[in-house]
Amino acid sequence: MSFTAQPVDGSSPTPFPMSSAVPDGTNTPLATEGGPAKSTGGNTLVPPAVYMYDGYHVTFGAQADAAASSDAGTFTFIALFKRLLGKLLVGQQTMAASVSVALASDQSAIPAKVATTALYTLASIATSGSTQNSGDLAVASYHEVAIDINTTAQSGTSPTIQYFFERKGADGIYYVLWQSAVLTVAANTLSTSVGPGLAYNQSLGNTDRLRWVVGGSATPTFTHSLNIYAK
Repeated sequence: MSFTAQPVDGSSPTPFPMSSAVPDGTNTPLATEGGPAKSTGGNTLVPPAVYMYDGYHVTFGAQADAAASSDAGTFTFIALFKRLLGKLLVGQQTMAASVSVALASDQSAIPAKVATTALYTLASIATSGSTQNSGDLAVASYHEVAIDINTTAQSGTSPTIQYFFERKGADGIYYVLWQSAVLTVAANTLSTSVGPGLAYNQSLGNTDRLRWVVGGSATPTFTHSLNIYAK
């Protein structure tokens, strides 16, 4: 293949050949583009501008390369980088599709934000009957509960009320995890917590309930409001 003349500058009377390169698929040299000028050692130098077209470098790869299918196979850098993006930067993944990590040697726990749920709420109301309860509360997905109780009024002769927080066993029997004192005055405010490491250090199990027992005579009642929060 023959080539056309090398580009020259406009020097007079003798033009000087310019640095050049022949584009792919042609036989015509073109002047190369220079990068930014840099002064060093008393000289001003201009490095040639470097351009690499898509797919030119076989190790780096091309824009259209598919994400690598494994971590250990032979893939281009582009393919491996797409695999990394798919694992780290695209929302929640399954365990199999995620990158494993090791906890720091001095980290005792993994910090997590846990939402609090209103498990049971009873607005201010007068009790009826001697024994009532909240009904079974599903707590298998929670670690702890907070119990808030407020009584505001009473009626009857020598009325009393006592509260119990109970865990339902596999045998269907309710086992007491917490119980209040026997309350005799009208106005009471009670707050406690049940769960590992809390005021009452007990496992919640799968099913719990809040139960209350009213005592006295002449149709005793208490007006109370109840709240149980879980997380």
